Amino acid sequence: MGRARIEVLRPRWACRECGNTLTEEVPFRASSQRITLLLLTFVCDLLAVGQTLKAVSLTAGLHKNVVKAIDRARLSGLYTEGEGSKRKLRKPERQARYLGADTFKLYGGHRYATVVIDLKTGHVLWLAYSKRKQVVHEFCDFVLAEWISNVETIACDMNADFECAFLKRFLHLDIVYGCFHIMKNFNEKVICKVRKEEQARLKGGGRQRGRACPSST
Repeated sequence: MGRARIEVLRPRWACRECGNTLTEEVPFRASSQRITLLLLTFVCDLLAVGQTLKAVSLTAGLHKNVVKAIDRARLSGLYTEGEGSKRKLRKPERQARYLGADTFKLYGGHRYATVVIDLKTGHVLWLAYSKRKQVVHEFCDFVLAEWISNVETIACDMNADFECAFLKRFLHLDIVYGCFHIMKNFNEKVICKVRKEEQARLKGGGRQRGRACPSST
């Protein structure tokens, strides 16, 4: 639970003919990071068990951007294949029975992304920069019909486009709404409306009582 300072001598060679220089590599340094391989493994283990970027940053004593870069590389290795512009999502290695689909905002703006995961393992199966029902069709074409035919249930928000898109192609699927989305919809459509009506009633009653009271001198 303390910091250790390690000083390492790194010889540098220069070519007298071409002028290029070469510095000896550090064998225990993580690639593309100024941390050790052991610390990189420790950070990846913390991220793998579900700890947040902030929690890992505080535990490991690293800047949150460093932890974020490590997590991005870790997820890229788990769920993608190929290099550079040819990198693409890796097809699921096991058959999933229960899927979860949800949309979320990007950078606090009006751009959205949709993610589809295996609810049992938490593995990311599909990720797209959109919240339209076309995302569902692209996902189904990616995993193929035989794979989807063995899926039993899909949990999603109360977006009618997702439900219609799934059931249009696979009628055997059971659509389940998450408790969070049900309560969120209930609060927005019922509780908020009742609260506003009650506030308006109380304000109106207060103004009437105020007019009934004689003004003080």
